[in-house]
Amino acid sequence: MSSNMPSKWTVLPVLVIIALLWLNPGMDKFRTFVGERSEELLLNETGDSAIGRALSTLGGSLAGSYVDRVTEHKNYFLFSTYRIDLDGEGTEEEEWAFLGIMGLFIEMDAPATVEARRAEEL
Repeated sequence: MSSNMPSKWTVLPVLVIIALLWLNPGMDKFRTFVGERSEELLLNETGDSAIGRALSTLGGSLAGSYVDRVTEHKNYFLFSTYRIDLDGEGTEEEEWAFLGIMGLFIEMDAPATVEARRAEEL
C-alpha cells in the first residue's frame, strides 16, 4: 500500500462523522415525528374506528404543528436533543426527552404517568 493513501482507520471515522452530520435530524423532522407518534398513540386510545381514525389524525396534526412552542431543541451537529415540556418551566412532571441521531428519534425520558401506563400494558 502506498504511504500517500490514508489508512482505513483514518477514513472510517471521517465517514462516520460525515454521516452523523448529514443525518442529524432537524426540527422539521422532529415535528413530523411528533405528529406521527401522537396520531399512533391517539389511535391506540380511541380505537380503530372511523371516529377514532379521524380524531387521531386531527390530534396528530395539531400536536405536530404545536410542538415548536413547547420544545427546546439543541443541535450538537452530530446529534440533537429535544425536550418537550407540556406543563411549563419549573416542573418536570410532563416532560419528554428525545435524542435525534442518524435520522432517528430515541425516547430518553417520559412523564411518570406515561411510564406507569406502559408498565400496566406489559
